[in-house]
Amino acid sequence: MNGVQRSNNYDSNRSALVAVDNNCAYLSLAREFISSLHRPSAIFDTQFDWCYCIACYKTEWDDVLQAGEAFYVIPRDWVRLGIHIDHVVEQIHGIWDS
Repeated sequence: MNGVQRSNNYDSNRSALVAVDNNCAYLSLAREFISSLHRPSAIFDTQFDWCYCIACYKTEWDDVLQAGEAFYVIPRDWVRLGIHIDHVVEQIHGIWDS
């Protein structure tokens, strides 16, 4: 999926913007770096890779988004690479509960 996904945030009147562009050179460079670490690919979950470079996340878009009751500051010029979380560990330790 390329481009920007816009989804309504029902907790506010603002929109959530998610930058996803698999053709982005900045994102490709970050993935190349991860590949150079020679870690098992099962550790990573590319569906959660998000790029916040100027091409993927436009300067006129919000710097802060609301997610539920929390605020998320957009890490401009950064790439977020998804890491796989084991579902059993997630449930046992309740890692998303706090």
